[in-house]
Amino acid sequence: MQYSKPLALAKPEAQGTALMLVQTCCSPYTLHKQGLDGLVNCTLCGKGALEIKCPYKYRHVKPHDITDSTFCSENVAGNLVLKKNHNYYYHVQGQMGVAKLPWADFLVWTPVGCSVERVRFDENLWTVMISLTNFYGRNFVAELFSRRVKRGKLLDPQSLADN
Repeated sequence: MQYSKPLALAKPEAQGTALMLVQTCCSPYTLHKQGLDGLVNCTLCGKGALEIKCPYKYRHVKPHDITDSTFCSENVAGNLVLKKNHNYYYHVQGQMGVAKLPWADFLVWTPVGCSVERVRFDENLWTVMISLTNFYGRNFVAELFSRRVKRGKLLDPQSLADN
């Protein structure tokens, strides 16, 4: 069995939803080198993103049975839920924001099981992420090259006001 075939288990009937995989390739949408693993077209919900994680460390464990506190998801009342403080949560939110998609299916696959969670786009978080990205580009990266603060110069007040 090859470990790199997660979609073989991602069947609609396993989740009780009417999902159909439309595309499983890299997307032209990127934010900090984040590309979509795929697009999903739900007959009820429309189009959304697909993020697939295949944690090799847990290859002999069903996703719902993973109890490691560093794992990206946690079991909440029998459902695997992506932790909102995990990097993958921000990754998925970034993908949805760039691609302008309202939801993403977060699929965790191991050879012994899989789990799919529908993650909704968080507009407030996206606004913060864009502000931080703008601040980083306009001020932090600019400071690396110009050394304004080190030379006693002020940061550009306009770029601070825009954030």
